Amino acid sequence: MSRVFSPVNVLAGIAVIVAAIFIFLSAVPALSVKPVSTADPGADFGMMFNLTNHGVAMIRDVSSAMCVNSATSAGSAEAASGGVANFAGASQPLTLSDLDRGDAVALPFENLKPGPPGSRVDLVFIIRFQPGWWFWQEERRFRFSGTEVSDRNWDWKPLTPGGACQ
Repeated sequence: MSRVFSPVNVLAGIAVIVAAIFIFLSAVPALSVKPVSTADPGADFGMMFNLTNHGVAMIRDVSSAMCVNSATSAGSAEAASGGVANFAGASQPLTLSDLDRGDAVALPFENLKPGPPGSRVDLVFIIRFQPGWWFWQEERRFRFSGTEVSDRNWDWKPLTPGGACQ
């Protein structure tokens, strides 16, 4: 039996490969959370955190919760005074808008009170969403360690989520 070259078969094969790649990429969204400075004097920690969708497809049913994994005031090994909320437990999830490719949204802080310069806080953002056209819910965690370098100016470093706020 001999094979005959057919341009239709080649095009069909290419279409199947492209569709498979697109389906895979839409099922594996690329999200990032980054601290951004703000001119809003009422912003907790003098800044905001933005969630950005870098994936191919939209993410839907997005919600955000926050957890303070640890907090210390300057010169103290104890938990920061001043009413740090949600210490070692996640906050109630807040519904955010759906995010198209390239869109970003500010993540809400909940009732956090920064301490004096030198204070430290370990925050975890818990993002739940539905990727693309899929029906399952996914969860991603983003963890940051912050140190107050001067009044309301913080230095934030991303950390591996690990077992924080489980």
